[in-house]
Amino acid sequence: MQLILFIFLWTALTGGSFVLSLMLVEIGYQQDVEILGAVFGGLIIASAQAMIFRKSILFASLWVLSSFVAWGIISVIGIGALGWFVINTSNIYSRIIYGLILGGLGGLGVGSVQWLLIRQYLPSAWRWILISCISWATGFATGSSLGLILYRFTQLFVGEVIGLALTWIIVGALSAIEIYRWLNLKSILNEN
Repeated sequence: MQLILFIFLWTALTGGSFVLSLMLVEIGYQQDVEILGAVFGGLIIASAQAMIFRKSILFASLWVLSSFVAWGIISVIGIGALGWFVINTSNIYSRIIYGLILGGLGGLGVGSVQWLLIRQYLPSAWRWILISCISWATGFATGSSLGLILYRFTQLFVGEVIGLALTWIIVGALSAIEIYRWLNLKSILNEN
């Protein structure tokens, strides 16, 4: 029961902060979303998530810092502001394939940078890179596909935004299981 409640809380924080980030980040196609938007959007989401780690201020700060840096890096190297851009194709199969590839690469980038800063606190922290890749590949492919279906059905771009919100919800739900495991480890709950 605790795990289910935690998954709900982490997912709500992640999805809710994505909606909040829309005040600063304009949704668009990959080439249109600016790097600063991704960085500040990532900062908003990581700050909300860091509330979970409040018993360890240092770990929470590293989580926010690593997320801020990670979103900047994946935006600069050309992956883009993953989670705030829509794949520019109307072919659902291409959306699935590009979603899996871009999501996996984005998850690899974000997870790797976060791992660099959290590895000293967590045994088996390398698993986070894998979890991040799987979460983002699954979430982005699913969200992109649903966004296209909703767009075709409604002829409104808000369908794509709903698809991106679903992306963040899936990423939150899938990553919550690993985060829950972390919280059960004494190493990150004690300040160093």
